[in-house]
Amino acid sequence: MIGNKRIEEVVTAVSNILNDYTTNLAHMTASAQPIAQIVYDMVMAAMQSHPEQRVIAVRYAAHPAETAALLQLELAHLLTNHHELTAKLEDLAARYETAVSATSTSTQINVSGSGTVVQGDSNTVVGAGATVIQNSNVQPSGVHLSANDPMPHAQELRRQLLDLFNESELRDLCWDLGIRYEELGGDRLGGKVRELLGYCWRNGRLPDLLAYCRREKGHVDWPAVE
Repeated sequence: MIGNKRIEEVVTAVSNILNDYTTNLAHMTASAQPIAQIVYDMVMAAMQSHPEQRVIAVRYAAHPAETAALLQLELAHLLTNHHELTAKLEDLAARYETAVSATSTSTQINVSGSGTVVQGDSNTVVGAGATVIQNSNVQPSGVHLSANDPMPHAQELRRQLLDLFNESELRDLCWDLGIRYEELGGDRLGGKVRELLGYCWRNGRLPDLLAYCRREKGHVDWPAVE
């Protein structure tokens, strides 16, 4: 089994690449595009080869923004026992970062009227009114996950739910939260937990879920997920 810290780092890096690929492909540099394409194809193929992850891959292909959180959870679960895939994605992520970094210093974008321009290889922004901004290296657009992103904790939460709740207890949890257990996707406990986390994530119910877990399983150190 691969260490959780390494898995989290690879999943975060891959998620950033997938975000760029699905939201910013037209503006991606020539050297970064083929790497992002390989990462996307590799992740989709790996997910579709496993029945429980296949539905997430299909959903992500159609609605990437809405399914990104679920994809992260499933990718982390998948990589846990797939050393070769993890190593390949880790290498691709490093190559992608190099390709992006090699071009970020020459990036120029208009940020306002009056001819103001941001230059990535400078620590200043020069334009009308001599506006100055310190440390203004320009990075490629796209929403990137920071080290404080809650997803690693959500992955931990999924593992805890699978370890500590059986199907009957998960049904009670859903009943208490007003969630219809039968309407959650997935045909086994792992699938139900995945869909439950996805539902709570999309609807802002993770705090409610954690409150229930702490009340029913108070001896466990539950993660802090916003």
